[in-house]
Amino acid sequence: MIKNNKINEIEQKIDYLKELQNNEEIISLLQVIHKAFYPLFSFYTKENEGLMSLQTFMKFTKDFEIFPYLIGKAKLNSLFNAIAQYSSFIKKNESFIEHSLFVDLIALMALEMIYPEPEPTPVEKMLIFIEKISQSGGVGKISMRTGNNRIGNYANFIDIFKTIYPG
Repeated sequence: MIKNNKINEIEQKIDYLKELQNNEEIISLLQVIHKAFYPLFSFYTKENEGLMSLQTFMKFTKDFEIFPYLIGKAKLNSLFNAIAQYSSFIKKNESFIEHSLFVDLIALMALEMIYPEPEPTPVEKMLIFIEKISQSGGVGKISMRTGNNRIGNYANFIDIFKTIYPG
């Protein structure tokens, strides 16, 4: 019964995200997220032909300090599995998501975080979430793994947001 309640709760959040996608401001923000996070998504999916598994997603959340600081493992697993239902990529009984679903997952994680009162708007929640993960050591970890001292495209993911949303 508890599991069903959690599944219903996440499905409600997905429905809420779908409703939000009728809002022009949300559509614009999701387009920016799509562009900004593509280099990060590509880094984590280069070995899986541009598809992200749950294991790779969890590595991303650890690197960018989403887990355990912002959202717990059980919730992240649930969010990934809920989004993966919309993917047609399954290999060896493992679900994979493509970049557009990863963007939806970023938005869901932003909506899932707990914020102080007064509760921010959905756009503000997404921007706060992105700012928090930009302050993590994730980009540095990517740069160390690639052996590249210059961070390049990975560092620029936050600059796109600063230009469009200076506040």
